[in-house]
Amino acid sequence: MARPRLLPLVLFAALCLFNQLELAHAAMTSTGSVAPSDPMTWNSSTTGYVGYSADGSLWVDGGSDLFSDDAYVGYNSATNGYVTISDGGSSWTNGDDLHVGYNGNGTLDILGAALASSDCCIAWFATSTSQMTVSGPGSTWTNSASIKVGLYGYGALTVSDGGAVSSDTCTIGSWADSTGLVTVTGTGSSWTTTRWLTVGKYGSGTLAISDGASVAVNDITYVGSGDTGFGMPSTSAIVFGPGGGTLATQSLYAAPTQLTGTGTVNAHGLLTDLDFVFDTAASSTQTFHFNTEPGQDVTVNLDMSDPGDVGVLGAGYYGSGSITIRDGTTVRSRTGCLAYQTGSVGTATVTGADSTWNLEFGLSVGGYGTGTLAIIGGGSISNSYSWIGKGRYSTGEAIVSGASSSWIHSSYFDIGSSGNGTLTVREGGAISDTAGRIGYYATATGTATVAGSGSTWTNSTSLLVGDKGNGKLGIADGGSVSAPSVSINSQSLLAIEVNDGSLLNIAGGSGTIANDGTVRIIAGAVPAPGAVCTPILAGTCGGAGTYHALGGTWNAVSHEFTTSPVIQTASGIPLGFDLATIQRVRGADTATGWTVGVSFLTPEGSAMLNFTATAAGGEVLADLQDRMDPGETVLGAWEFAATGGYTPGDPAYLSFDVGPGQSWDDLEIWHYDGADWTQFDAWDLTYDGTYASFTVTDFSGYAVTPVKNVWIPGDCDGDNRVDADDAQTLAAHWGQPGEWANGDFDDDGIVGPRDAAILAANWGYVAPTESGNSSGSVPEPGVIVLLLGLGAAMLLGRNGRR
Repeated sequence: MARPRLLPLVLFAALCLFNQLELAHAAMTSTGSVAPSDPMTWNSSTTGYVGYSADGSLWVDGGSDLFSDDAYVGYNSATNGYVTISDGGSSWTNGDDLHVGYNGNGTLDILGAALASSDCCIAWFATSTSQMTVSGPGSTWTNSASIKVGLYGYGALTVSDGGAVSSDTCTIGSWADSTGLVTVTGTGSSWTTTRWLTVGKYGSGTLAISDGASVAVNDITYVGSGDTGFGMPSTSAIVFGPGGGTLATQSLYAAPTQLTGTGTVNAHGLLTDLDFVFDTAASSTQTFHFNTEPGQDVTVNLDMSDPGDVGVLGAGYYGSGSITIRDGTTVRSRTGCLAYQTGSVGTATVTGADSTWNLEFGLSVGGYGTGTLAIIGGGSISNSYSWIGKGRYSTGEAIVSGASSSWIHSSYFDIGSSGNGTLTVREGGAISDTAGRIGYYATATGTATVAGSGSTWTNSTSLLVGDKGNGKLGIADGGSVSAPSVSINSQSLLAIEVNDGSLLNIAGGSGTIANDGTVRIIAGAVPAPGAVCTPILAGTCGGAGTYHALGGTWNAVSHEFTTSPVIQTASGIPLGFDLATIQRVRGADTATGWTVGVSFLTPEGSAMLNFTATAAGGEVLADLQDRMDPGETVLGAWEFAATGGYTPGDPAYLSFDVGPGQSWDDLEIWHYDGADWTQFDAWDLTYDGTYASFTVTDFSGYAVTPVKNVWIPGDCDGDNRVDADDAQTLAAHWGQPGEWANGDFDDDGIVGPRDAAILAANWGYVAPTESGNSSGSVPEPGVIVLLLGLGAAMLLGRNGRR
């Protein structure tokens, strides 16, 4: 009978205990300048301030839930805001922007609790020094949009002891003079970004990973991504601390020196300062060891074997790098870049039948630096869109040469997008795209040459020769360019050399050419006198530009060009004739065997020309020979004088008979101004197997000489192969200051381990002909001993420094 009496007391005690638990669950307290002052009143529409006009603090624990729309921790200058979310079950849900340190300083600690937010910035203004900590098992920060750690000020984020952070994107050190530091440390500690992570954009950023922690980036990880024109510091880095850690990312953009400590990077794409060689199917999976800096031992595992999960492939991030695809290998990447940053150098060669680089999206040849691309010997590239000379002040050059060599675009193609771009299609190479744009933006200069029988450039929608920038297009020696419509802006030039059926095909003769610049039609030394050709197939010719004929006459109505007769003359013999009737001269020198053809601009009326072509000799020739390498000979050198019908600045076309067996790459043009020889940039230089031809705009002296062109990494002596001679040269200069000829292939001024690695990676490579593959070989035993010796020296050197 006593139990009923005890029941009210038990219920009362239970109720008291429940009330105590409920009070503990609702533990949210604040001190100082907090607005609204009672955090219990905050809801999903609240803009909350902790440290508004003075210092303020906010604690959320006991399983409490704090809600807000926007929040500022450390709002005004010189104020300090402190927020701590702790105890299991406690949380803060902020629907929109979260600022930890706005003008003032903010501190936010997540300790065994949870934070959910949209956009977050740690240290917004330069006046802010702020930090966040996510620490302990069960501590989470879920950010649905971007995190900025150090936007203009100093920001720090620490994830430790099993804490976990996730975000859509993140930038550490955003703008100039900002500093950002993210530390992920401890087993089980993690940070995941759905898209990209930038460690140092225009500011200084550091990502530190240690004690077994992991960072996962589902897209691109950039280290120091901003254009160096903004003063981008080189101090941004990923630092693997004690105990190491792992970064897993689809693509990594970083210089080797920006990865320090001991750790591992797993990536499906890589843009860095390395020399990549892809020559077998197995080479799509490669491992690189970065260990040239003190205390550096970073392993980068590159896996591009899955076509559905690949990232960037690029060479030249801050320094220099190269890509070689050969021996019928296919390489797939999402994007590609040669020379990403200002001052960088990147080269790529795709060579040999069935050697292919397939890109899902864009390829930059010269991002902000100097990029060079060669597609030769039947190699091919296919991608969506491309830029040669993408960024302002960048320089890009691409060559597509040889039958079956091709570059196929499913979208547009810029030669000079904002920078300087040069494209050469020759000897049967082929380009295709939707819209070709030469000199696209106002800062751009673009130059394209399509030369040689079978060389083609096909544009399926349009061709712009200069849009807002400056463009030049040359078609020669049987090359062909086609488009439904062609536009030439007021500062641009289209030049067609009519030899061997060179053609601009505009919709098969039904399309429109809008010429507001200059169209130049040229007969060089080859076409027979009186030959009639139609180098431009167009239905309508509009625009306010001009048409120039060199070496013949142009009929603007029929679009026909008739080649001029040729006057023969001897070296040093003055010649007089009327340019209205004759526009071609051929000069010969019996002593040297040199010959040269000159094609003049056709005047509108009678214009008597006094002209002399004299083969260079004596001190003038000796001065030129002094500038050449031993064993090289002058292929032709002439001094010209023209008065009367010629006006300085008018174009003239020179054709030097240099004979067969020359290579386009190995021809160099010189200009003599009456006192000195200097190299001459002949933008429209062509070689048809006999004649080296180009345009000049003044008559003084010109010459053609052969040059050595070193393209192959590892080739010291320029004999177009990497062999024992090159290894011996590198060994003889080991550890010494040097240049390419001494083995300094990475251009750092010292012959060392990276140079040996470059030589080893390209061992046995022989430059292909335009129609053939490279060939490889196995080092001879003596060379193996030499390379092993260098490797041992490298290892002993590293051990000695530890």
